[in-house]
Amino acid sequence: MKSCPPIVVSSLVFLWACGGAVEPQGESRSQLGAERPHDGEWALVGARPVIEREGYESEVLELAPGQLVADPSAAGTLDRVPDEGDHPVFVDDQGQLFLRTDRVIDLSVLRQGVGFFPGESPPTTGEVGDQQDKDIFNGDDRTRWSNTTSYPARAHVAIRSSPNGTTHFCSGAAIGPRHVLTAGHCLYRDGAFTKTRSELRVVFGQNGSGNGESNTPNGGKRSVVAWVLPNGWINEESRRYDYALLVLDDQSYSPGWLGFTAYDAFTLLGMNVNINGYPGHSYECAASPREDGLCGGYLYHGYGPLLFVTGDELLTHVDWEKGNSGGPLYRFTNNNRYVVGVVSASNSLFNTAARMRSGMSDALCSWIGSYPSSHFDHNCQ
Repeated sequence: MKSCPPIVVSSLVFLWACGGAVEPQGESRSQLGAERPHDGEWALVGARPVIEREGYESEVLELAPGQLVADPSAAGTLDRVPDEGDHPVFVDDQGQLFLRTDRVIDLSVLRQGVGFFPGESPPTTGEVGDQQDKDIFNGDDRTRWSNTTSYPARAHVAIRSSPNGTTHFCSGAAIGPRHVLTAGHCLYRDGAFTKTRSELRVVFGQNGSGNGESNTPNGGKRSVVAWVLPNGWINEESRRYDYALLVLDDQSYSPGWLGFTAYDAFTLLGMNVNINGYPGHSYECAASPREDGLCGGYLYHGYGPLLFVTGDELLTHVDWEKGNSGGPLYRFTNNNRYVVGVVSASNSLFNTAARMRSGMSDALCSWIGSYPSSHFDHNCQ
């Protein structure tokens, strides 16, 4: 394993690290300066140049490396070793890099997030629990969430690359009151950051492309004040670390959030999972309400079993496309929702997700604690 510092990022930088809310109007980059972590000790380790990359396609299309395991017991033991690839580093808007000096990974006890749905009982419409199964391998059988103002639909997000943009480039899900889980490759790819943190906007429960109230129904567009990526993605771009946390501006409104946990491989293999996300605007979706049949920036749902499980990945035939990256794979059981993976890649054989490991779950709990909400508590156990 490479021993390199992990990365919390909040500006567009190039790193070799080894060695409802109304959109703010007319803000400067300094006004949207990176929010620093609220805990931990951080040591300045250097600065990195800014690299602009416009019009970048941020999807991974090749099959991730890794041996498929028919016997998941081989993969079940790969997750209980402290892993420096999940460590964070903070980067400010000037590209200065700060290494977390007091981070300790302890996987002897599993840390997991608990979901929260404020003010109502969570409806189950559009979701499927453990007791059902269906064949999703042939044809497009995704369904569209017609009401994205209800939980859990409103806890899923479309991520846009600019304040005035009308379409998204990636998906994600709230896992805390101001914390959005997405894919690392949505932000950083081929050794460079592909997006500008201060320009990003997050839309909870986006209901079609556009900037109207009906398109951004759950508090409008939210600004991103910090982002966090793991060391392993910055240095290796390994599927094991293809995840990231977006930290939003701190507001009194929350749509609620999903829980997350790391299941063992025996439990995961064959598990039926729900997948909600935003396929690319210009792709075709059978359930689209548009006359042209384009997916159109609406939230779509898929469901089906995990076919293979490795120490790092989950492989399935549940449908997703470009734009779905960063969206959650979650288990809906006993009226609770637990994210078990993050949409990462696709090819003609399988769709691939980064598996929620103990190290990832522990890292996410730590990062959420570094950026608390002043309005809500987050129960990371």
